[in-house]
Amino acid sequence: MTLRLPIGILFVLLAACGGATPHAETATATTRYRVGDYVVYRYAGRLIGPEPMHLMEEVIAQDGDRLVIEVTLTRGHDTVRAWRQTLVDTAENRASRYLEALCRIEGDTCTPLDDPSGAGSMAMYEGLSITPDAPATEVTESDVPLDVGGTEMTCHLRQSSITHEGDALTMKEYECAGLLWGHGGALVETPDKRRVLHVTVESFGPSR
Repeated sequence: MTLRLPIGILFVLLAACGGATPHAETATATTRYRVGDYVVYRYAGRLIGPEPMHLMEEVIAQDGDRLVIEVTLTRGHDTVRAWRQTLVDTAENRASRYLEALCRIEGDTCTPLDDPSGAGSMAMYEGLSITPDAPATEVTESDVPLDVGGTEMTCHLRQSSITHEGDALTMKEYECAGLLWGHGGALVETPDKRRVLHVTVESFGPSR
Protein backbone atom coordinates (compact mmCIF):
# COMPACT_ATOMS: atom_id res chain seq x y z
CA MET A 1 0.00 0.00 0.00
CA THR A 2 1.06 3.60 -0.46
CA LEU A 3 0.49 6.43 1.95
CA ARG A 4 -1.17 9.48 0.49
CA LEU A 5 1.18 12.26 -0.60
CA PRO A 6 1.60 15.79 0.59
CA ILE A 7 1.56 18.26 -2.31
CA GLY A 8 5.23 17.84 -3.06
CA ILE A 9 6.66 15.26 -0.71
CA LEU A 10 6.36 11.80 0.66
CA PHE A 11 6.71 11.62 4.41
CA VAL A 12 6.45 7.82 4.48
CA LEU A 13 6.80 5.78 1.31
CA LEU A 14 5.55 2.22 1.39
CA ALA A 15 5.58 1.34 -2.31
CA ALA A 16 6.78 2.63 -5.65
CA CYS A 17 5.01 5.66 -7.13
CA GLY A 18 2.13 5.11 -9.51
CA GLY A 19 2.32 5.69 -13.24
CA ALA A 20 -1.05 7.17 -14.22
CA THR A 21 -1.21 9.57 -17.14
CA PRO A 22 -0.63 13.19 -16.05
CA HIS A 23 -3.11 15.95 -16.79
CA ALA A 24 -2.31 19.42 -18.06
CA GLU A 25 -2.79 22.67 -16.18
CA THR A 26 -6.32 24.04 -16.12
CA ALA A 27 -7.11 27.46 -17.59
CA THR A 28 -8.11 28.86 -14.21
CA ALA A 29 -5.85 28.26 -11.25
CA THR A 30 -7.50 26.12 -8.58
CA THR A 31 -4.51 25.38 -6.35
CA ARG A 32 -4.71 26.60 -2.76
CA TYR A 33 -0.94 26.93 -2.51
CA ARG A 34 0.91 30.22 -2.82
CA VAL A 35 4.54 31.30 -2.82
CA GLY A 36 5.83 31.24 0.75
CA ASP A 37 3.63 28.37 1.96
CA TYR A 38 5.77 25.83 3.82
CA VAL A 39 5.70 22.86 6.12
CA VAL A 40 8.39 21.23 8.25
CA TYR A 41 8.14 17.53 9.10
CA ARG A 42 10.23 15.90 11.83
CA TYR A 43 11.39 12.31 11.28
CA ALA A 44 12.49 10.15 14.22
CA GLY A 45 12.61 6.49 15.24
CA ARG A 46 14.76 3.43 14.67
CA LEU A 47 14.71 3.85 10.89
CA ILE A 48 16.13 7.38 11.15
CA GLY A 49 18.82 6.77 13.77
CA PRO A 50 19.78 8.45 17.05
CA GLU A 51 19.34 12.01 15.75
CA PRO A 52 16.07 13.11 14.09
CA MET A 53 15.88 14.62 10.65
CA HIS A 54 13.75 17.51 9.39
CA LEU A 55 12.23 17.88 5.96
CA MET A 56 11.11 21.36 4.91
CA GLU A 57 8.96 21.88 1.85
CA GLU A 58 8.34 25.40 0.53
CA VAL A 59 6.54 26.80 -2.50
CA ILE A 60 9.09 29.10 -4.18
CA ALA A 61 7.25 29.84 -7.45
CA GLN A 62 3.69 29.62 -8.77
CA ASP A 63 2.22 30.07 -12.25
CA GLY A 64 -1.45 29.20 -12.18
CA ASP A 65 -1.66 25.62 -10.90
CA ARG A 66 2.01 24.99 -11.66
CA LEU A 67 4.15 25.02 -8.52
CA VAL A 68 7.88 24.87 -7.92
CA ILE A 69 8.60 23.37 -4.51
CA GLU A 70 11.97 23.35 -2.83
CA VAL A 71 12.58 20.51 -0.40
CA THR A 72 15.45 20.38 2.11
CA LEU A 73 16.32 17.41 4.30
CA THR A 74 18.54 18.20 7.28
CA ARG A 75 20.05 16.40 10.26
CA GLY A 76 21.10 18.84 12.97
CA HIS A 77 22.87 21.73 11.23
CA ASP A 78 23.86 19.62 8.21
CA THR A 79 21.94 19.43 4.93
CA VAL A 80 21.54 15.80 3.89
CA ARG A 81 20.21 16.76 0.45
CA ALA A 82 17.99 19.33 -1.23
CA TRP A 83 15.97 19.36 -4.42
CA ARG A 84 13.32 21.21 -6.44
CA GLN A 85 10.28 19.63 -7.98
CA THR A 86 7.78 21.09 -10.41
CA LEU A 87 4.21 19.87 -10.58
CA VAL A 88 0.79 20.96 -11.75
CA ASP A 89 -1.49 20.82 -8.70
CA THR A 90 -4.55 18.97 -9.97
CA ALA A 91 -6.44 16.11 -8.38
CA GLU A 92 -5.34 13.81 -11.21
CA ASN A 93 -1.66 14.62 -10.77
CA ARG A 94 -1.85 14.23 -6.99
CA ALA A 95 -3.50 10.83 -7.44
CA SER A 96 -0.82 9.67 -9.91
CA ARG A 97 2.06 11.29 -7.97
CA TYR A 98 3.14 12.98 -11.20
CA LEU A 99 6.02 15.46 -11.22
CA GLU A 100 6.84 17.50 -14.32
CA ALA A 101 10.47 17.96 -13.33
CA LEU A 102 12.89 17.20 -10.54
CA CYS A 103 16.43 18.47 -9.92
CA ARG A 104 18.95 17.98 -7.14
CA ILE A 105 20.46 21.14 -5.64
CA GLU A 106 24.24 21.12 -5.34
CA GLY A 107 25.63 24.55 -4.55
CA ASP A 108 24.36 27.00 -7.17
CA THR A 109 23.42 24.20 -9.56
CA CYS A 110 20.20 22.19 -9.78
CA THR A 111 20.95 19.02 -11.75
CA PRO A 112 17.90 17.47 -13.50
CA LEU A 113 17.05 13.89 -12.52
CA ASP A 114 15.55 11.31 -14.85
CA ASP A 115 12.16 9.72 -14.12
CA PRO A 116 11.04 12.44 -11.66
CA SER A 117 7.84 10.62 -10.67
CA GLY A 118 9.63 7.29 -10.18
CA ALA A 119 13.29 6.50 -9.59
CA GLY A 120 14.31 10.15 -9.29
CA SER A 121 11.82 10.88 -6.53
CA MET A 122 12.59 7.58 -4.79
CA ALA A 123 16.27 8.54 -4.63
CA MET A 124 15.48 11.84 -2.92
CA TYR A 125 13.46 10.07 -0.22
CA GLU A 126 16.02 7.33 0.38
CA GLY A 127 16.18 6.38 4.05
CA LEU A 128 12.71 7.72 4.80
CA SER A 129 10.74 4.70 3.66
CA ILE A 130 9.33 1.43 4.89
CA THR A 131 8.29 -1.29 2.45
CA PRO A 132 5.90 -3.79 4.08
CA ASP A 133 6.16 -7.50 3.37
CA ALA A 134 2.47 -7.73 2.45
CA PRO A 135 -0.65 -5.54 2.24
CA ALA A 136 -1.90 -3.98 5.47
CA THR A 137 -4.54 -5.78 7.55
CA GLU A 138 -6.87 -4.92 10.46
CA VAL A 139 -7.54 -1.46 9.06
CA THR A 140 -9.64 0.91 11.20
CA GLU A 141 -10.48 4.59 10.71
CA SER A 142 -11.57 7.32 13.12
CA ASP A 143 -11.38 11.07 13.77
CA VAL A 144 -9.05 12.10 16.57
CA PRO A 145 -7.52 15.30 18.02
CA LEU A 146 -3.88 15.86 17.03
CA ASP A 147 -1.23 18.48 17.77
CA VAL A 148 -0.17 19.74 14.34
CA GLY A 149 2.74 22.14 14.58
CA GLY A 150 1.42 23.55 17.87
CA THR A 151 -2.21 23.77 16.70
CA GLU A 152 -4.77 21.20 17.79
CA MET A 153 -6.78 19.85 14.87
CA THR A 154 -9.29 17.09 14.33
CA CYS A 155 -7.60 14.67 11.96
CA HIS A 156 -8.58 11.43 10.29
CA LEU A 157 -6.63 8.46 11.65
CA ARG A 158 -6.12 5.33 9.58
CA GLN A 159 -4.63 2.55 11.69
CA SER A 160 -3.47 -0.79 10.33
CA SER A 161 -1.22 -3.77 10.96
CA ILE A 162 1.77 -4.46 8.72
CA THR A 163 4.88 -6.62 8.71
CA HIS A 164 8.34 -5.35 7.78
CA GLU A 165 11.27 -7.75 7.44
CA GLY A 166 9.23 -10.25 9.42
CA ASP A 167 8.41 -7.87 12.29
CA ALA A 168 4.77 -7.19 13.21
CA LEU A 169 4.12 -3.44 13.31
CA THR A 170 1.25 -1.03 13.84
CA MET A 171 0.97 1.89 11.44
CA LYS A 172 -0.97 5.09 12.03
CA GLU A 173 -1.50 7.74 9.33
CA TYR A 174 -3.07 11.13 9.96
CA GLU A 175 -4.88 13.32 7.40
CA CYS A 176 -5.84 16.80 8.61
CA ALA A 177 -8.40 18.87 6.71
CA GLY A 178 -7.38 21.96 8.68
CA LEU A 179 -3.78 21.74 7.42
CA LEU A 180 -3.09 23.10 3.94
CA TRP A 181 -0.61 20.29 3.33
CA GLY A 182 -3.13 17.70 4.46
CA HIS A 183 -0.77 15.22 6.03
CA GLY A 184 -0.49 15.41 9.79
CA GLY A 185 2.17 12.73 10.19
CA ALA A 186 2.56 9.02 10.72
CA LEU A 187 3.68 6.50 13.32
CA VAL A 188 5.02 2.99 12.79
CA GLU A 189 5.77 1.09 15.99
CA THR A 190 6.30 -2.38 17.43
CA PRO A 191 3.73 -4.08 19.72
CA ASP A 192 5.72 -2.89 22.77
CA LYS A 193 5.54 0.73 21.49
CA ARG A 194 9.11 1.06 20.20
CA ARG A 195 9.02 3.61 17.41
CA VAL A 196 10.34 2.45 14.07
CA LEU A 197 9.32 5.68 12.33
CA HIS A 198 7.56 8.73 13.77
CA VAL A 199 6.72 11.67 11.52
CA THR A 200 5.18 14.84 12.95
CA VAL A 201 4.47 18.35 11.71
CA GLU A 202 6.85 20.71 13.48
CA SER A 203 5.69 23.95 11.88
CA PHE A 204 3.77 25.33 8.90
CA GLY A 205 2.75 28.65 7.44
CA PRO A 206 2.27 31.38 6.56
CA SER A 207 -1.27 31.62 7.90
CA ARG A 208 -3.77 33.52 5.72
